[in-house]
Amino acid sequence: MEEEIRDELLCLVEAQTNAGYSGIASVPEKFKPVQERSDCQLAAPELQTKYGVRISNLESNPNKNDLPDCIGTMDGKRVGIEVTRLTLSNKELRQYRDCLTANIESFCATQAETNEARVIEIRASLAAKPLRLAKVLQHFSPQERFFIFPPAPEWPFQVFQERLQAIVLRKEEKARQHAEAGKLDKFAALLLLVRTDEKSLHAGRVEEYLQRLSISGLRYFGVAYLKLLYHPGDAGHGRHPVYKIPVS
Repeated sequence: MEEEIRDELLCLVEAQTNAGYSGIASVPEKFKPVQERSDCQLAAPELQTKYGVRISNLESNPNKNDLPDCIGTMDGKRVGIEVTRLTLSNKELRQYRDCLTANIESFCATQAETNEARVIEIRASLAAKPLRLAKVLQHFSPQERFFIFPPAPEWPFQVFQERLQAIVLRKEEKARQHAEAGKLDKFAALLLLVRTDEKSLHAGRVEEYLQRLSISGLRYFGVAYLKLLYHPGDAGHGRHPVYKIPVS
């Protein structure tokens, strides 16, 4: 079982790398439950220490197409956690990926005369259909990747607020449909967990944004949280910062 989970996670990482961007909008359908359950597990310690919310017995919803994505226990009651992502639009992701592949081609142009064999291998990987950036990037050292990856996109406050609001409204509509169909009756509460891998949305910026932020439309979800990228912390005590999203 441990090997199976490891293999699933490795495939998930490759899927993200193939997108050319760590904060991709989606992963292959077969890996989504792994990612969603992992997001809940990583957020759980911070939810408990920061907000006194203790969620245990986390598992994926056996009905994969239904809301919520994960099921757990809170205060002895069954609760649902819907997991979603705050990331770039598909158009922005394509632009980022195109910029990355252009940077790889530029790198090849500078190396063509001095390391022809390597350039041939890289270009062969780039020409593969479908394109697997995870395999392309295997040709580059960590230092080289630093130079070929485009800068992390900026997230102005207005964009941050508009996209969070859109997420809430979209998930609330889905929850309404499930509630009217009687699919939420078995849950004592619903939580919304918004995960972001955006490097520009670091703790300092998010804390400043949250002071100005007000999201409307929460009805079926009792509370919404935002989980950020891993933060190394002091003395090796890393964590995934989690923040309650202000609602009006």
